[in-house]
Amino acid sequence: MGTDLQQTDTGEMELAGSTGAFNAANFGRAGFEVEQMTYDPNSGNVVMFTADRSWRIKSLIVRIDAPGTDAAAVNVRFRKVTSGQAITAGTLVDSSTINLKGAANSHTVRSNASATWVPDAALLAPGDSLGLQFGGVLTSARGSITVTLAPV
Repeated sequence: MGTDLQQTDTGEMELAGSTGAFNAANFGRAGFEVEQMTYDPNSGNVVMFTADRSWRIKSLIVRIDAPGTDAAAVNVRFRKVTSGQAITAGTLVDSSTINLKGAANSHTVRSNASATWVPDAALLAPGDSLGLQFGGVLTSARGSITVTLAPV
């Protein structure tokens, strides 16, 4: 994931998209937003984030704490969904799946530098959501998902 720097009026450097000092009052509103959730064998398709303004998804990170053990594929796909749209009908943000049967304590990163990234789908308008579509039977799969978004 690339990060742009900008110089402020006072000559200091900050991440592009942020304004003012880093503190709880303005982080995530004016700067980057980081969303996290966990998944387990009981997880189903779910909306992870709904945009209150225009956002661009910068990266998706899936950490496997315990891999899935089902004989068939166990994976997750990330989809941009509009209001009233089913997660499974959404547009893929990344055109490939992320395998949840990988090594324990490993992670997979997808970003705008990935060959499978779909740039238009990574742009969320107000009211759009980021949906997670789980594939296969999660059996013992456990881990976490982190998404980084930048304001547009």
